[in-house]
Formats: sequence, C-alpha cells, structure tokens
Amino acid sequence: MADDDQLCALALAAAVVTVVAARDIVRKRKRKRLLWTRPLFQKRSQYGAYNLLMAELRASDCGRFRGFTRFTVEEFDELLSLVKDDITGSAAVQHDIGSPYHRT
Repeated sequence: MADDDQLCALALAAAVVTVVAARDIVRKRKRKRLLWTRPLFQKRSQYGAYNLLMAELRASDCGRFRGFTRFTVEEFDELLSLVKDDITGSAAVQHDIGSPYHRT
C-alpha cells in the first residue's frame, strides 16, 4: 500500500514538473522582442529639434551657427571630418545609429 502511495506521489510530482517546464517554454516563445529603436525615435532625423535647428542655422545664418556651436561652418565640418570615424558605429550593427553629423 505504501509503495502505491509513493508511486502515485512520484507520478504526480513528475506531471507537475512537466507542466511547469512546458508553460515556461510557451512563455519564452510568446515573449515580445525588444526593438533597438522605438518608432518615434526613428523619425528624429526628420522631425528632431536638433536636426531642424542645425539645418536652418547652416543654411541661413552663419553668425548664429557660430554662436550655437562656437565654430564656423567650415571649422565644424573640418572637425567633424577628423572625428567621423571615431563616432560612427560598426556597419555590422543591426540598427540605425545615425550619421556622424547628428552624433555631435
């Protein structure tokens, strides 16, 4: 009689472990994948305040560009060309890292 009770308890324990393991596998499959960048931030090159400001200053007002960056447009471009490779990420990265101009 005791052997039957132990056998039932062992079978029940095995069933519980199997159900818990199966549930964990299903949960892992259903887990949402994280995005590298949220959709809002993917549009920052079009709508971001920095991008709009820099484009406007560069195109129309060299004095204000110098006041904002402390460089002339030519000095800024020269400095950017020197550090561009250091601030640009690897091409193997799967997400958009932006241009070096926007990382300054």
